[in-house]
Amino acid sequence: MQVPVLLRKDITGIGRLGETVEVSERFAKRVLFRHGLAELARRNRAKPDGKPAPDMRESTKRRREEAAVLERALSRVRLTVPIHIGEDGRPKELAINAEKVAEALIEEHELFVDPGAIRMPPVRKLGPAQAEIQLEGGGRTRLALNLVAHPDDIKKLRGRLEKKALEIAVPADKDGRIRERIDEKTIAKALEKQRGLHLDPDTIRMPPVRKLGPAQAEIQLPDGSRVWLGLQIVRKDKK
Repeated sequence: MQVPVLLRKDITGIGRLGETVEVSERFAKRVLFRHGLAELARRNRAKPDGKPAPDMRESTKRRREEAAVLERALSRVRLTVPIHIGEDGRPKELAINAEKVAEALIEEHELFVDPGAIRMPPVRKLGPAQAEIQLEGGGRTRLALNLVAHPDDIKKLRGRLEKKALEIAVPADKDGRIRERIDEKTIAKALEKQRGLHLDPDTIRMPPVRKLGPAQAEIQLPDGSRVWLGLQIVRKDKK
């Protein structure tokens, strides 16, 4: 459902202070009203400077003009969007949607794009991505995204890695000397089997370990921070 709103601030892509424009009711309530950028329009409402508000025809013309300005502005933006990841460190299904992108654009850059005009790509991993945006008049442009892990999910993942030592069973001689190298793939497989975490071996750094006993591996989390994973190296035939 579309509702008319009176803008309380210039917003690229939607209009100028005092203009009445139509946006979705959901977006108006969740973003424009919450941030004090607009209010529900009423008939014969004057602009904040005391002048009559322009009619909807003038507003439509203005929005076409704003579309050209918006296209140029979007080409300069690289929007960082926190998305939720699962306990395995991978992005959750439907982790990002058009509404999240529209909200981030208006909150961080004061650029308005109707969520219905945003086409989101499939999200399979964190990092660079692109959204396609349909502009007023039928044109299209692309928005550069940087998808990062949500801080709350990073905290949970860190907690699962730090809670206790991960047991790694390897062949060793009678003096406790290890017969083979413990590599990053070995750590990744143990994390998957023991804790259900599917981490890329490339995010793990395993220093050389020569004897049974405690050790540590360094893991890079999805947000770029690092955590030490405690290990307990045991003899493979231990029972």
